[in-house]
Amino acid sequence: MKKYLIIIIIVFSFAAVPIFKASALVYEVSPESDPDHFVWALMADMQTPDDPDCSTLAHAMLDADGTIPEGAHSEITTAACDGLASMRTNMEADMNAGGAVETNLWDAANWHSIENLYFQHSTNGVADGRISFSVPIDFMSYNFMRFMQTFGQNMESREGYISLDADLVGGFANYGASLTMYNIPKFNEPEILVDGEEDSGGIVSNLVYNREANTITFSAAHFSSFEVTESDEKPDVDKVKVKKYFDRVANKWKVSLIAKGNHFDRDTEVTLGGRAAYKIKYKSHNRIIARFSLDKLIRSGRNSLILRVINGDETETFNTKLKISELTENYQNL
Repeated sequence: MKKYLIIIIIVFSFAAVPIFKASALVYEVSPESDPDHFVWALMADMQTPDDPDCSTLAHAMLDADGTIPEGAHSEITTAACDGLASMRTNMEADMNAGGAVETNLWDAANWHSIENLYFQHSTNGVADGRISFSVPIDFMSYNFMRFMQTFGQNMESREGYISLDADLVGGFANYGASLTMYNIPKFNEPEILVDGEEDSGGIVSNLVYNREANTITFSAAHFSSFEVTESDEKPDVDKVKVKKYFDRVANKWKVSLIAKGNHFDRDTEVTLGGRAAYKIKYKSHNRIIARFSLDKLIRSGRNSLILRVINGDETETFNTKLKISELTENYQNL
């Protein structure tokens, strides 16, 4: 089964927060690798990374801790609050490095509980894809900040394909994540492949295909890799128009079969008398054009030819046979 691939590119990367560099002797372990680091406790008391109360909260925490020399408090507080204050700017710059990312994160007054958080990536002003979360997100937590900080590094994306590192799978799914693909071509019946295979385990759910808006949205029980393809459906052939013409470039007579019906796609195959068309032009889900070389059809030795239209394992046989005698009228190259 060939796959029709839809572009979805979403890039999220967060620069490491440049904090505590002036106090390396006091805090040698970076906050990125230590969930018990001072910075995460500080963020738990703040509403946003650039909370104006940061300095007051940091001093109070260091005073209460009592294990750090008082003379180092101001140095640590300044480094921490300056670093956190730059987080919003750094994140926004990094997120837009690969295109333009629209998000409601910047509008949230309290980053501990962001309702309906979403990130939507666009290229040249056209939306490619969107990730949204149905569960309120505590963006100031260690787990989610680390998750999003490494998200771009652990996600592979190309045309119609998204893959997430297995270590991130559980956390992402637990946030009620939903994926949306935009600007997809027309499908008869799209399906999502999981790890390149049909979704026999019910991993994908809530799939909504909007043919008019050219979008697909779906949820997943867990994340590994996803790909959009056309589901094989038996084609339906209602009418076939035969047109014989002389190809002056190839200096040969050729035959075009214009098939009308339903459930055609870009992978639909057409055979006539057992011979595959040398070219198939997909016009829409209900119209395709198949072309054959007349001399090759004649060499089959059959008096009449059966037309078959094939989608994967599904085959439709047209009920009217094509007579060779009708095709060879006025044929000069016998």
